Amino acid sequence: MGSPLNRLTHLVRGLGDLTGLTPLIDRLISQSEIVVIDGKKYVKKRYFKEVGIIKWIPPTILFRVSYPFTLSPRERFKRELDFMTYGWRGFVRTPKLVSTDEEKLEILREYIEGNVINYLRDSKSLGRALALIHMRGWALGDVKPTNFLVDESSAHVYVIDAEQSVRTDDLTHKAWDVALSAFFASYACLSNLAVYENFLQEFLREYIREWEGGIAVLKELSSMRFGGIFLIIPLPHVFALADIVDAIIEEEKDV
Repeated sequence: MGSPLNRLTHLVRGLGDLTGLTPLIDRLISQSEIVVIDGKKYVKKRYFKEVGIIKWIPPTILFRVSYPFTLSPRERFKRELDFMTYGWRGFVRTPKLVSTDEEKLEILREYIEGNVINYLRDSKSLGRALALIHMRGWALGDVKPTNFLVDESSAHVYVIDAEQSVRTDDLTHKAWDVALSAFFASYACLSNLAVYENFLQEFLREYIREWEGGIAVLKELSSMRFGGIFLIIPLPHVFALADIVDAIIEEEKDV
């Protein structure tokens, strides 16, 4: 297995890998399960599950200055319903809701076939999806890779978890989505800074290409509100993030 440092590096790199740490954590703290009805697969989500509250305690405490997280099962249920029923069309899609239970706080939705966002392959798709979501007046709050599925056959990105999403025009909330994406990608590319830099270039440039308002979001990243999330990005990677964001902002001044 190698040295303890190598083992730790291998574990942390799993944050952005389908076979790594993020999916494992998702299974441990999941509020969702696959159910089969009449031979067809669906996803049932229960917002009253205790794990659904526990998992949101750390970000609510540590990062509330950057994003309006909520612990309330009812509020998370409402936020997800609002996002899923917004009427997404085009590149960004959501699963169709089959049924909802406001007393039990449960939803049943269609099961989506697709691949989890991969930072090496889908950087532009992620940038475009976030830009379109932000352009329409939403922020997601939780942008871990397993919350997105890429449907290769139809060239759509599906958002399959939006329980912390909010309607907002606040640049800070949208910048949080960008900062958190950079955080997850930094650990997916922990041992290869050049790959991380390439991800940032493609992700951020596609983001502002798709939405001209995105440049204001990138400028917001310099706010002290994001000090907490940047402190836990590996040092070489956070320097790369700062340099690339600054370079893109400077380039846009000359356009």
